[in-house]
Amino acid sequence: MQIAVVEFARSVLGLHDANSTEFDPKTKNPCVIFMPEGSKTHMGGTMRLGSRRTYFNVADCKSAK
Repeated sequence: MQIAVVEFARSVLGLHDANSTEFDPKTKNPCVIFMPEGSKTHMGGTMRLGSRRTYFNVADCKSAK
């Protein structure tokens, strides 16, 4: 899913340098972030399901609605 989000940001939204902070911590267009409370050593089966608040930079967007 991370790769799909990065690809969408690059090819559809035109953010050619979009990336995941897992792959490039200093990316200028992070579209997937590593949750600070997650473990960087224990991978797999760590997905959070709805208990993390989401903040939108644009309040009137489809995702926020």
